[in-house]
Amino acid sequence: SLVQRAEGYGIAGTDLDGTDAASVLGAATDAVARARRGDGPALLQLRVPRMTPHSSQDDDGYRSEEELADAQAADPVARLRRTLLDAGVLDADADAALVEHARRSVIGEQDLALAMAAPDASRARRWLFAGDGAHEPPRPEPAIGVFGD
Repeated sequence: SLVQRAEGYGIAGTDLDGTDAASVLGAATDAVARARRGDGPALLQLRVPRMTPHSSQDDDGYRSEEELADAQAADPVARLRRTLLDAGVLDADADAALVEHARRSVIGEQDLALAMAAPDASRARRWLFAGDGAHEPPRPEPAIGVFGD
């Protein structure tokens, strides 16, 4: 595993269920504290089932319906949402507002991308090799601010 390889280099490693947000937060908090103490880096290996094909060229036909259903059921976002709703930390109105904000953010970013000029094909191979010079592409501002702004 990656954790075993990291340990071979003297790097602390933890293998986690990546669908459990509380465990991930705890391990990440510990890793940051470790680094701030000067105890070196840490590797977190988060295991999350793949819900979709590898690419648009992959028909995913080699996976059973049961495997796909299990992956969908383990969706970390849906799991966290259920946990927060069940605990009363999140209510239906706040949940709906978050979903709407995410939807508007994605649409805004999509609109921004579609409005951009097509890239200059003559630049396709720039900065491909060492010594080609520094490359700092412009980064547009997000179309929608952080939730609550």
